[in-house]
Amino acid sequence: HLTVQEYLAAYHISQQSRDDQVAFMRFENKKLEVVVRFLAGLSGLGRDLWDVVRGFASEDKPHGPLLMEETNFIKLAILHWLFESQDLSAITSVLGSDCVCFSHDSHTALPFDLYVLGYCITHSSCDWKLELRHCKLESVEIFLKALNLQHDRCQLPSTGQIKGIRLWEFDPAAVHLLVDNMPQMSVFHNLTHLGLTTCDLAPESCNLFSKHTNLLQHLEYLNLSYNHLDRGGAVNLITSLTKFSTIRELNFSYTGIGFEDCMALNELLVTSKYTQVLDIVGNKLSPDSIQLIVDGLSHNTSLEKLYMSNSNFSSVNILHLASVLRVNTRLKELNIGQCNIQSSDSVHIAKALEENTTTQLQTLRLWDNPIGSEGAVAFASMLKKNQCLKKLWLFDDSVGVEGSLELIDSLKDNKTLEKLKLSEKCEPLLFSTLDKTLQDRINFSWW
Repeated sequence: HLTVQEYLAAYHISQQSRDDQVAFMRFENKKLEVVVRFLAGLSGLGRDLWDVVRGFASEDKPHGPLLMEETNFIKLAILHWLFESQDLSAITSVLGSDCVCFSHDSHTALPFDLYVLGYCITHSSCDWKLELRHCKLESVEIFLKALNLQHDRCQLPSTGQIKGIRLWEFDPAAVHLLVDNMPQMSVFHNLTHLGLTTCDLAPESCNLFSKHTNLLQHLEYLNLSYNHLDRGGAVNLITSLTKFSTIRELNFSYTGIGFEDCMALNELLVTSKYTQVLDIVGNKLSPDSIQLIVDGLSHNTSLEKLYMSNSNFSSVNILHLASVLRVNTRLKELNIGQCNIQSSDSVHIAKALEENTTTQLQTLRLWDNPIGSEGAVAFASMLKKNQCLKKLWLFDDSVGVEGSLELIDSLKDNKTLEKLKLSEKCEPLLFSTLDKTLQDRINFSWW
């Protein structure tokens, strides 16, 4: 409830200089939310206060628009003030035209907050990137009700556009309700980023998404990680995505996809000229499934990052992958950790990178594979010639002290590798003997 005490505090602050009022907003205390709402109204500082918290947006999450938790409450307070004012011109002037990032956690906020958010989106003229957590069906219904106001207010010259939305730990029913309504709502018509992480989604969920082609046609980023899609569960969705050339990043990590899904991914890789990131970590893919992905990579000219750890590579898979790496000039990051790659097989990868003088590969993660000293020697030889690789993860006990010494010695001839990760069991024996110039380039841990 709005109280006299909070009002008096806000009134006192409003009588201070303008700079002191804005500086007050940097005081990180969620208990001040009501004070902030009063202050915004009393001082007319809505736009200034909004600019302050806009600068606190996390910059290291380009596809997951997160706000630092301690500043998000200030943004929410300002949105509540805008809603309570019922001044539509204030909404457009305060929020401006720049993209707004906003995060909401139903564990710490009320469902009505989503109504306020939807109201401000509908009456704004800017783009939005949202991250919503732990929402139940009731909260989504409230959010959609607010967004539907645009249909009842046809006189609005423009409406905000939700360009990105990421849902964490939603009820499946809430996800389905949202996705079912998205295609009919103009606020979602230019959606480019969609994340549905840990939402307990099943194959029928993917089939639901695949039917809404107008929702997929502008999509550049799709994250369905940590759901229960199972073998063949993503086929229809991937097939639908293949029809459009916009998808740039695709994440199916820890979803249980299998051979049929990899067949669809093979087609996407072969035909797509824009897909840059593919994450299929944690699916324990079979050699037949892996072969489809590697074959797709051999025909692809756009992929820059491929994450395939926790799969079961065969010797044939490695030979095929090595032949691709020998000529590939696009891939910049490859993760094949925990893939049961043996020492003799790892040699093929090392030699391919040694022979490819035009490779663009900057990060190679081969962690937790039994490459042994034989593989370590091969990678040491590669590092003496390769001038592109910047990060190499080889931490596995099988490398041993002898193999680690070979790798460390190769860094004397290699000036481009920034970080070499080796088994922590070797640290007591080797770190104290390292030249100081090498200590910063070597890490004896898996993280």
